[in-house]
Amino acid sequence: MAKNVSEIESGAGLFARFVTCMMALVREKAIPSEAIYWLTTLSGKNTLGKMLDMAHKDWQVRQPGHIEEQCCESASFVAQVVYKQPKFEELKRRFPGRVNKHYKDGRFYPVERCKDVSQENRKVTFEYVYMGRGKVMSTSMALAEMKARGLRPALYEEGLAFAEKYPEEQQKHIIVLLGSELCVHDDNYVASLTHDADGRMLSIVSGIGFYHYLAVREENLEQAALKQAL
Repeated sequence: MAKNVSEIESGAGLFARFVTCMMALVREKAIPSEAIYWLTTLSGKNTLGKMLDMAHKDWQVRQPGHIEEQCCESASFVAQVVYKQPKFEELKRRFPGRVNKHYKDGRFYPVERCKDVSQENRKVTFEYVYMGRGKVMSTSMALAEMKARGLRPALYEEGLAFAEKYPEEQQKHIIVLLGSELCVHDDNYVASLTHDADGRMLSIVSGIGFYHYLAVREENLEQAALKQAL
């Protein structure tokens, strides 16, 4: 049975479980404690609202009678990519909202599937892979869908080029780049393009979520290899 707001407000046990789960995720994602305190400020209210909207959507798709959505197709995007990882100060200029502190000394490396991707500067065609509004997609599901559609996950450098040309996109979605990994305290994370009241942000994530996974057409690899052969 659904709980009304007054019942939730009086449920101390519920809030204890909520805090326990949240702090476990904070440690897993290496989120600074300042970011959690920020949620209690007036500026953080907008982000809390988005969190509640996501929780509501996730709850809705799990209700009896909900119609499952198929993986959504999306428009393609084209951007010129420079395969160079910018310094921290440059990232802060590009993403004025916030840049995760682990970008300062960390470096992203291609995942196994993307180790043979050419590092030659070129134009790249992008697409999204996602399950539809309010639908969670796991990393394995996203990678399988990319493979089925002749796509591969976008590298970190490619995601930065995408964000620079299409800054409005990360104001609409949480965009995740599965093609490169950053090691933090022996755990691997991927880059994500996000947005809040302070502006566009560059974050790190792991696990599943309501994400738009950025993908690249495999034909770009074939074209680059052909160009090198000629």
